[in-house]
Amino acid sequence: PLTPDDPLTSDVFLASSTFSCYAAMSSALWSQEKPAGSFRDDWRFYIVVKECTVEKPGQKTLRIPRGSLGQVCQERNSLGRTIPPSKGKRSLRILDQTNVVVSVDERDVMELEEKLAELLFPITNCEERYSLLCNRARLDRARDINCGSKVRVQLRSGDEPLPGVVRFKGALLPDRALSGIWFGVELLEEGRGQGFTEGSYQGQQLFRCEDECGVFVALDKLELWEDDELEVDRVTLEDNDPEVEGEGPPLEINSRVLVQTRDGPERGTVIFCDLLPGNESLGYYVGVDM
Repeated sequence: PLTPDDPLTSDVFLASSTFSCYAAMSSALWSQEKPAGSFRDDWRFYIVVKECTVEKPGQKTLRIPRGSLGQVCQERNSLGRTIPPSKGKRSLRILDQTNVVVSVDERDVMELEEKLAELLFPITNCEERYSLLCNRARLDRARDINCGSKVRVQLRSGDEPLPGVVRFKGALLPDRALSGIWFGVELLEEGRGQGFTEGSYQGQQLFRCEDECGVFVALDKLELWEDDELEVDRVTLEDNDPEVEGEGPPLEINSRVLVQTRDGPERGTVIFCDLLPGNESLGYYVGVDM
């Protein structure tokens, strides 16, 4: 993991957060100044959907992996004159590689809306980026993540995701080009103590929190956290005859019961049967170990 003073080179940066929630939505990916180099940037973005290689005279073959992000540009010759792209080709500056401008087949790329490109850019693994783009259901859920959203965070491959709440969404370095949208998450429950900072990055306080309680991550490390609540129609003792009318014996701790859900009956054991503290007016609640 990165430390608060490390440069922005990974899609996971650990931080800490507890109290405040700030939304910094003006990403540097779009606010960067247009360079006065050998090409002019256009504010259109593409993702490579088929791996390709590019041959350039006097240079080694360039490999452009599937999932790479590219920004439209116009190449110019040594005299500063625009070089028109060939028919069926698209001139792109590859954002995942340094100083790489290529002409690729239009069939091998797909245009992205700006906000989507902004969300995908911090994902450094091109194949993970492409996989997320292709999983429309997961992508649609992920795009709903905002400050205050309850999420699960995949910090390390193979580990169980940790619960948390989004406290920051925006660019980590607003004054630097190509930053994209990152998420600052307050870790909850078993995640506490697995962060690294108090919510700052390179001296900039993005949100405040207790030490070692949060993270900054890219979109692919998050999923919305939905509480596992089972919709229950009725709970009855397992030995009750469903055809017999009338009230059966009362439920007790360790009673074996049938829980009637929308998906059919499920067996379980009563582990709680009482009024809820502070909500006595709601009546008795039954907790069942399924």
